[in-house]
Amino acid sequence: MEQTINKNPRIEVVDALRGFAVMAIILVHNLEHFIFPVYPTQSPSWLNILD
Repeated sequence: MEQTINKNPRIEVVDALRGFAVMAIILVHNLEHFIFPVYPTQSPSWLNILD
């Protein structure tokens, strides 16, 4: 006897939306991590040369 297992088809649109949501969460956390709330008032002299 062969049993057939009926798989529910995945909804690809929902998977795509979930992927975009995860990507957006990662990008927001990266922005929060790399934006410093306090900027220095003085720069080193070697950095002023690059301006």
